[in-house]
Amino acid sequence: MLLRGKLKLATRRFSGKSTVFKEGLNYPVYYYTPRQVAAAWGEDFKLETIEALSVVTPPATNKDFALKRPKLFDLLSKLDDALAPRFPFKYWGDFTIVSLTDHRP
Repeated sequence: MLLRGKLKLATRRFSGKSTVFKEGLNYPVYYYTPRQVAAAWGEDFKLETIEALSVVTPPATNKDFALKRPKLFDLLSKLDDALAPRFPFKYWGDFTIVSLTDHRP
């Protein structure tokens, strides 16, 4: 979205909350940080890794992109794999994988 000049849409997650308009209604949406997710699990669980999904590839809702531009999609997918676990990209994806380790005795 940032490359398309949609700054507000591209940065909506930074505030931690937003609103989504679906089927004629506004719904509140909350974007939790990986540390907030880990804290919600309690002290017995430690944050192990953070990895982003769809850092540079189009979102999963854009189903035609991969079919219409397979070579570009393949290149972007490889770039996604390389960037996904690295700072700052691991915080920039459409989705985030937060892996925790159980440290209970």
